[in-house]
Amino acid sequence: MTLGSVWLICCLSIFVCVCVCISYRRRYNRLILKERERLTVLHRDHERVARNSYDVLLQGLQGITLRCQLAVNTLPAGVPTRVAIEKVLDDAEQLVVVSRETVVDTRSPMGIGDNLIAVLDARGSQFSADYGIAFELIVEGRVRSLLTLAGDEIYSIAIAAMSNAFRHSKARRISVTIVFGHANFEISIQDDGIGFQQEEAEEHRPWGLEAMEERAQKLGGHLTICSGLDKGTEISFNISSGLVYSGLGMPLFLHWLH
Repeated sequence: MTLGSVWLICCLSIFVCVCVCISYRRRYNRLILKERERLTVLHRDHERVARNSYDVLLQGLQGITLRCQLAVNTLPAGVPTRVAIEKVLDDAEQLVVVSRETVVDTRSPMGIGDNLIAVLDARGSQFSADYGIAFELIVEGRVRSLLTLAGDEIYSIAIAAMSNAFRHSKARRISVTIVFGHANFEISIQDDGIGFQQEEAEEHRPWGLEAMEERAQKLGGHLTICSGLDKGTEISFNISSGLVYSGLGMPLFLHWLH
């Protein structure tokens, strides 16, 4: 075999490998775009159901408040009972205002995408000041911008896990680790608190835990919970980078083709 033949075979082999990689990347991008479209439609459906539910509850609460106010107006001014009820009605009115703002939030995405780190750090610091528990935020990998929908859902999962940890774990330290990987994105919330028996949690699923799992499944990711009595708790969320990064993520060995 001549030297020219060897070079020809090498060139053809390289050409075939490049064609295979390009074809794989195109197929990968098509699948990612299709999955993003599915998630967007799913998010709109959830948003519509949540908005309708909020609207119904708000209208009912406002109706009850007005009827109570009419009944209170029949009582003499300054009577302790009237004063106490009016205080409760003021609280109910404030609840209506807060709930209405929540409804507005369901109609407009929070836009966490570019600010996930800063927002989680601020909330964690506030939790730390409120509960007297040390807090640490760790970031690994090159920071990437997240899709609006993905950023909002990841933020909701993280805040729910952080809130549970600060309120119930009796920990001395709570840490949040965000990993911007090439192929996957991961966020984990870990505490050194009292923990819990996972068998009991499986039998009596807390509503907050179910909500986090539903969000994780909706995004196409995986939520992992590890805990034990006096061993602390770690909640991790892992998802393909292509489903959360604003640019199409791809396997590491294809990044040189980007």
